[in-house]
Amino acid sequence: FTIENYQMIFEKSRVLKPMLNSLKMSLMAVIAGLIITVPVAYVVTKNNNIHNRLAKFIIMLPWSMPASAIAVNLINTFNQKSIFAFNKSLIGGFYILPIAYTIYALPLLFSSNEVAMKSINLGLEESSRSLGAGKLKTFYNVIIPNMMPGIISGAILVFIRTIGLYGVYNRPISISIITNMQEFNIGISMAYGVLVIAICYVALGIIFKLDKKRFI
Repeated sequence: FTIENYQMIFEKSRVLKPMLNSLKMSLMAVIAGLIITVPVAYVVTKNNNIHNRLAKFIIMLPWSMPASAIAVNLINTFNQKSIFAFNKSLIGGFYILPIAYTIYALPLLFSSNEVAMKSINLGLEESSRSLGAGKLKTFYNVIIPNMMPGIISGAILVFIRTIGLYGVYNRPISISIITNMQEFNIGISMAYGVLVIAICYVALGIIFKLDKKRFI
């Protein structure tokens, strides 16, 4: 727990890279997941027809699948060039893990956004439309701001949960903790652990602040 261990993490790019990788991949998953789940949560809540229920089922499906099954299907999908990967093979590269993170994050993000959407007074949307605002303007200026506490809470929970998956070219902080312990760099490993705890503590503090009534 000496200050030299923390200095080494932030001064040496090789030591800092695993933490940056974890933060980058989790952030990419959160952004991609929100782009998918926020509109779907809105549409499903507004119109509970068979097509929207099917979309909800597909988004929630990863919760019922083992992580190994998701991994095998990703390997089968992206182990050769395809239009979904801009005519490239993603296996062994950087972007395969953010895709896995996003799939893993979809159910939690959707659940949080759906709850947030159901808590909105639909009279606000009707008022906006009656005053001349279109559907898109109402969605971005009325619906999204009122959903924001739920969106942020879900995003932070996903961000915390997705730190740690492993790839060859984007080693995350969890693997670096284990590797440094095996190499008897105990100080670096412990410093990594403290930084992860600090990140999670700040993130959970934001969630509690956004939703005091629910957690107190």
